[in-house]
Amino acid sequence: MKKRRDFNRAYKMLPPKLRKTVQKRLMDDVFMVEHNQSFYRKKNGHEGITDYEWKGVQGIFSEFGINAETGEICQTTEQS
Repeated sequence: MKKRRDFNRAYKMLPPKLRKTVQKRLMDDVFMVEHNQSFYRKKNGHEGITDYEWKGVQGIFSEFGINAETGEICQTTEQS
């Protein structure tokens, strides 16, 4: 798995008041890191994201109707 992944565009699509909440969920539940620097390195694609972690990233952003890979708003039938 040498694919470079980042979710910076998706993160920027979140309302500002939700960013810290999502960051904490990603750090605690997906990446299991304690330091903001590790989170930002993964967010910007400077540190690898495993397939398992990527599924977690996609799941969290899909809750907000955002495609983690493209940062685009997904078509949904229900409001989050």
